[in-house]
Amino acid sequence: MAKVWLNNLNCSGREKHLWECPGPPGMDVSVYTKDMVKRITCSEEVELRLNGYKCAGAVYYTKKPENSSTYFCNNWDQGDRWANYVCDRLNCGKLKEPSDLRLFNENTLPSDYNRVSTQCTSSKQETHPWQCDPQPSNCNNPAVVICEGHDVWRIQGGSNRCSGKAVHGDGSPVSCGENATHSTCDKMRCGTFIKSECDEQNNTLLSCSDNITIFLKNNASGENATFGEVHVAAHPMGAHPMGELPVCASKWKPENSKVVCKELGFGAVIGTSFVKNRTKGILDDVMCSGDEASLWDCKAKYSKAKDKPLQCNHIAMVTCGACIRVRLSDGPGRCAGRLEMKVAGMWNRVGKRWTAANSHVVCQELDCGNALPNLLLDQLSPGSLPFLNKMFDCPQQSQNMSNCVGKDFAPKTEDQRPTMLVCEDHLEVFVKGSSWCEGQVGVRQHDSSYWLSGSAATWTQTAANKVCQQMHCGSAMSHRSILFHDSTIPGEKVWPREYSCSSKEKSLFDCPLSDTTDNSTIAFVTCAGKVMHV
Repeated sequence: MAKVWLNNLNCSGREKHLWECPGPPGMDVSVYTKDMVKRITCSEEVELRLNGYKCAGAVYYTKKPENSSTYFCNNWDQGDRWANYVCDRLNCGKLKEPSDLRLFNENTLPSDYNRVSTQCTSSKQETHPWQCDPQPSNCNNPAVVICEGHDVWRIQGGSNRCSGKAVHGDGSPVSCGENATHSTCDKMRCGTFIKSECDEQNNTLLSCSDNITIFLKNNASGENATFGEVHVAAHPMGAHPMGELPVCASKWKPENSKVVCKELGFGAVIGTSFVKNRTKGILDDVMCSGDEASLWDCKAKYSKAKDKPLQCNHIAMVTCGACIRVRLSDGPGRCAGRLEMKVAGMWNRVGKRWTAANSHVVCQELDCGNALPNLLLDQLSPGSLPFLNKMFDCPQQSQNMSNCVGKDFAPKTEDQRPTMLVCEDHLEVFVKGSSWCEGQVGVRQHDSSYWLSGSAATWTQTAANKVCQQMHCGSAMSHRSILFHDSTIPGEKVWPREYSCSSKEKSLFDCPLSDTTDNSTIAFVTCAGKVMHV
């Protein structure tokens, strides 16, 4: 004997809910004396399904025998109760990640479909989501679930994002025992399945019908630029190729730019901007986490249908670190001077918002050793190029600026003083003798001085011309060698490097190093020009 919710009901058939039927004595007070309560069997059969894939898609239910389909609105679930219910009911594990319709292609939803909003009771007595008082609705988006059983393969490496070595969503290799199907390529937005085969390491090499390539494009460099608009080259097999289409920039995130530069092997992101342009696009609302191997792997709206392209209002422009070039201008040598940087095709001076760590990276990139921050070159010309409006943060052990992350800033007046830089491998040539333009040739590094070897193999007319030109003394009238022990100017050792010069180099230190070494002689030169000191 136990209490029951309802008993002795007298329904007319016109009531909408069972508890509207009259019947004494009331809810939760009646006692039922028999061993079994009432059970009923309804004429309709309700089946829960996903439109998309087996374990991910828009949630709907069908009623049989009428075979109607109804989608739940995306406000159906307060918390993850029904999402986990759907995943469990379909043998797909638990809910994997927040629901997002962007994971699915443009044909996921029918053009016209029934939608209902639901309102479950606070007591949570409903055992199925369609029991939560479904009401017709015109909501914009259906409820979407992505369960643990939904695994999207990706391509590891390579420019074509639809063919190559396959890996699971977590990055682990796909073994040869795992069969690919049509849905495998469809999940990847790569068309239809062509074939899969094994490599020598028992990994799966997947081939899908489409050929998808991400690239940057600008007017100066064309395709494969290190900065420019983000484009996708889409060439579906068996159809008219869409060709090259830009990526729309709605809700663009910094992580998207990071993935683009990483995918293309172009270093860190140093800038992102947006071009206003109403045009056709292939991706929009791109949302990367930053860990993806390709922009094509990120969540996004997309359309490869030639008659249904996306409409862009803005296009993303990304500048990657690989576009950076550095130089030290107007200095006494290749490894010292005013720091100038080329970014996105334009040379600029670097102002005072600069760090010692960044200076080391520049010197390393120029193959000039480390920076010597305590040496000043304030006597150099300040130059006339515009100042760069970017700051850089270089990681430790970096050897080139392409790996340094850049961000924009508005330079202040005090920032607009050029950075002068001296690297430890900075070398100066000097002549010591009867005049500025005649005498023994030496090499100065930091505070140490050395004599240049007068080896017959390397101390040539061409090398002598380089020295005179660096001394602003014109060309060499004559050159010769003297024995080290005959030098009338004591003190310096012979510089341990010799240079094999040709007409191509601008200075002695640009010449290739020679394999020969001769410490017994010193170079001597007489230049044609004269320098007057005032």
